[in-house]
Amino acid sequence: LPPPFDNGSKEWGYGLDGSITADPVQLGRTAGFVTQTGEVFFVDIPTGSGLGRARISGGLATNPVTDGAFMYIASLDQSIYAFAPGDSTWLWRYRTDAPLTTQPAWHGGVLYAHVASEGLLAFDVGQDALNGGRFGEQLWANQAVEGEVVSIRDDELVVWDGANATLVDRVSGDIIARIALPRIKKLIPSEFADGDLYALADNGLLAKFSPR
Repeated sequence: LPPPFDNGSKEWGYGLDGSITADPVQLGRTAGFVTQTGEVFFVDIPTGSGLGRARISGGLATNPVTDGAFMYIASLDQSIYAFAPGDSTWLWRYRTDAPLTTQPAWHGGVLYAHVASEGLLAFDVGQDALNGGRFGEQLWANQAVEGEVVSIRDDELVVWDGANATLVDRVSGDIIARIALPRIKKLIPSEFADGDLYALADNGLLAKFSPR
C-alpha cells in the first residue's frame, strides 16, 4: 500500500481547492501542484511548509513541466503560464484562443507547446532571456506541425500527433521529415534527449529505435 497506509506515519498534508489529476513537478526540494479548479500550490518537500499559492482560471488536460526553477502550465483556460515558487501570481503568460490539451515540453531553455490555431510554438525561457527581459519571447511558430514534442535527437525535435512522427529543426522550426505511423499508438522515449525511442503498436508489438 502507498504511504501513509504502509505502517508509516503522515508527515504533513494540505487541503487544496479541487482535485489533483495532473502530475506534480519537483523543483529541487520544492513540489508544485495544480488542481482542476486552477489552484497553483508550492510546498517544501522535507518540511511540508507551504511556499505560496496562486490561481489560474481553469484546470489541466496536460501535466506541468519544469526546468528546475519554474513550473510551466498549459491550461484549459486558454493560457500558457510560468510560475516561480513563492510567487502569488504568474511570472509569464501567453494567451491563446482555445483550451490547451497537448502536453508541453521543455529542453535547453526552450518551452515547446502546441496551440491548435498556431501550430507548434517555441518560447525562450532560458536564463539569458530572463536576465535580458525577454523571458517568454516567441522564437518560432510552425502552423504545419501538430502534436507533442516527445523527444529530441541531434537537435531535431520528434513531434508525435497520434499518427505521424515529424522531425523539426530545433532552431528554425522547419520540418525536416514526416513519417506516417498508422499502426503506432504511442511513442515513448527512455530519455527526452538522445535516448531510445519505443513505439507501441495497436497489435501489442513494441519496437525500440536507438540513436545512431
